[in-house]
Amino acid sequence: MDQIFRAQQDDNPIDANRMREQVRQLRRRVDELAELVTPHDAPIPSDVPRPGIHQFIRTILKLRANRRKVFGADLFGEASWDMLLELYDADFTGRRISVSSLCFASGVPQTTALRWIKVLEREGQIKRTPDPRDGRRYFVELTESARTALDRTFVPLNLPET
Repeated sequence: MDQIFRAQQDDNPIDANRMREQVRQLRRRVDELAELVTPHDAPIPSDVPRPGIHQFIRTILKLRANRRKVFGADLFGEASWDMLLELYDADFTGRRISVSSLCFASGVPQTTALRWIKVLEREGQIKRTPDPRDGRRYFVELTESARTALDRTFVPLNLPET
C-alpha cells in the first residue's frame, strides 16, 4: 500500500492525500461496524487464559484498603467498585460472601454499603441468595453479566501469571 501512496504522490499529491483520508475514514467505519456486531456482554470463552488476574485483583484490594488507612475513607469513595472487586476475587476462589462481609469490605458505613448493594442488584451486577442454613443471612455473588464485564476489563491487560 505504501508503494501505491508513493507512486500516487509522484503523479499527483492531491489525490494521494485524498486517498489517505479515504483510508482513514474507511478504517474508522470498520471500527464502528465492529463495535456494533461485537456483543459486549458475551462471556469471554473459558479457554481464554486469565493468568495473573486473581493476584492482580488481590493486589488492588490490598492497595485500596491501605489507601483507606493512610488517607482515610472519606477522600476516595468507590464502594461499589470495591464490592465488585471483592466479589470478583471470591469468584476466583469459590468463596461465598455474606452481605455483612461485603459491607465491611466496601470500607464505608454499613448503611451506605447496603444502599450500594441495592443499586448493584437493581443494575443487574450482583444477586443475593439466602443462606440455606441461616434464614437471617444472605450471600452475594456476581451475575454472569458482571463477571463478563470484569473479565473484559482485566483480560485485555495480559497480566503475567505470578
